[in-house]
Amino acid sequence: MLEQLRQVNGIDPNRDSAEFDLLFENAFDQWVASTASEKCTFFQILHHTCQRYLTDRKPEFINCQSKIMGGNSILHSAADSVTSAVQKASQALNERGERLGRAEEKTEDMKNSAQQFAETAHKAYHEDAISLAKCQPGLLLGRGFRGGAGPSTLPRPETLVAC
Repeated sequence: MLEQLRQVNGIDPNRDSAEFDLLFENAFDQWVASTASEKCTFFQILHHTCQRYLTDRKPEFINCQSKIMGGNSILHSAADSVTSAVQKASQALNERGERLGRAEEKTEDMKNSAQQFAETAHKAYHEDAISLAKCQPGLLLGRGFRGGAGPSTLPRPETLVAC
């Protein structure tokens, strides 16, 4: 629809009026904003949008107050504020992502360390029990010890006597 806009007519640049006209390729519309200030804001946004997104044929703005088309518009300061807020939010999001990534790496390292510790402890316990069984052969008879496969019923280490 924006591509079809050919002319924006502010009707009278010398007085604050809420009325304006929009001329499209195949239509002409007369509009009345709630206030002259709203009309000014709408024109600033419309002008900025046309300048930014239309490359071939931009609409003509006639009978508009010069402050609307100037560089010190409300729109530019609002756009700067929004841009600044988006940049800050983006930076905060990136920093949060980095922190989450580091936390994920540390969690993975801790998980691997815990697994390695559990395996080493399990192996050491079974090696100690096997060594003790060799030393005291009758100690583990009838207790279901199957060389470390599955759950075992090894005696607790504090009940074992060293060789």
